[in-house]
Amino acid sequence: MPNCEVYVVGSYGVAFWIVGEVPAPGETLLGSGFAFGNGGKGSNQAIGAARLGARCKLLAGVGTDKFGSEALVS
Repeated sequence: MPNCEVYVVGSYGVAFWIVGEVPAPGETLLGSGFAFGNGGKGSNQAIGAARLGARCKLLAGVGTDKFGSEALVS
């Protein structure tokens, strides 16, 4: 896929979490901090294609808040 260009039109989102691991079904975990990261179906598809060697462009709407600004530089 190195000579491939991929254009993704999709969503970008921010994921927030406060636990260090994903709980098992029915399990309760205590939070120990706060973190956030990039996400969204379109964003994840573009990242996956880029990891396979494609040159990617993502067209997605972002807000004018801190997280939108972070999205534009990541």
